[in-house]
Amino acid sequence: MEVRKDFISVEPEVHKAFLLSDRLREIDSDWVHDKVNEDMSSIYQYDAEYYSKIDLLYSYGRSMARGLSYDLLSINNAAEYGTLYSWIHTMEEKYNGDKEFYEKIIDDALFAESKTRHFNCVSQMIQSLKEQIKILDSVLILIAILKTKDLYLLEEKVINKTNSQVTETTNTIETMEYDVFISHASEDKEKFVDEFCKDLDKEKIPYWYDSKEIDWGDSLIRKINQGLATSKFAIIVLSKNFIKKKWTNAELEAVLNIETNTGQVRVLPLMLGDSNEITEVLKEYPLLGSKKYLKAIEGNDSIIENLKKLLNK
Repeated sequence: MEVRKDFISVEPEVHKAFLLSDRLREIDSDWVHDKVNEDMSSIYQYDAEYYSKIDLLYSYGRSMARGLSYDLLSINNAAEYGTLYSWIHTMEEKYNGDKEFYEKIIDDALFAESKTRHFNCVSQMIQSLKEQIKILDSVLILIAILKTKDLYLLEEKVINKTNSQVTETTNTIETMEYDVFISHASEDKEKFVDEFCKDLDKEKIPYWYDSKEIDWGDSLIRKINQGLATSKFAIIVLSKNFIKKKWTNAELEAVLNIETNTGQVRVLPLMLGDSNEITEVLKEYPLLGSKKYLKAIEGNDSIIENLKKLLNK
């Protein structure tokens, strides 16, 4: 399966999630076989106190295999999880602490066996659930690794900074340092972005632009975090060059997540190129399809006038 474009920077980890999901689907087929095993039907001749514990072993064990397999694959579903940050936090909420619960299910099934007799199907189901618990350990380790990646760190810092600002004051957007953050591919500087920024200067519109804000030796992550968190809007200069860039994709995902968390419109798409290039960009970023975008060919004056309306200038 091809990894979504905005997660290319964590491609090895996403492929690991795919592999774990595939193994869980294989185990799920074992649960189906165990359910129709002759041993399983003979369980019900014993007291409900005992056969109910074995029933729970099956129902919870198989549910875990199917649910965790689906959740691992969902990392690649941009419509369900717009950011790596949102996927990770959903997984943590669902599965942190679950290991002890499933181990208790195994202990209860073994207790039921000790009070009745040995069942081959129970042994097989316990083996399956033990393997799933090991896979869950691997998932939690994978999440811990992902939380060290630049993409996650960028999203986390911007989201936390924004949420903190929103709770501090309802007038946060009025007190931000920059009117607009310029996200772009470096290949588009000479073609468009440098001249566009000169026109922003003429209109005295404060903007964050990497060429102005990042000095030799500065931390890229920290500087970009600060720029995104202290800008009212983010103009995303979308092009074929933009699609290929790790950092621009991370910036776009971070600011889209701010929109989701705060309800404030932050992303202002600006398209470079002809209609074919714009179509190509929209295919890569389907979430932007519902947003109104401007085209660079409309001219800087028109673009800046639209921006000034948003800024009430």
